[in-house]
Amino acid sequence: MTASPFLDDPGEEFARQIALAVASPIEDVRAMHIRAAEHFAALAKASRLPLPPRK
Repeated sequence: MTASPFLDDPGEEFARQIALAVASPIEDVRAMHIRAAEHFAALAKASRLPLPPRK
């Protein structure tokens, strides 16, 4: 994996937000985590960093 110039790697944050969205029973909270995941995915893409592989 490419070294990230960020303290918190956007790809790892993307994966963490997706996991939190899946775990949340509250729809509004789930939507908040999905928006955060989209933000981190865009940040990783703009920085040319890979996202974690799909499981």
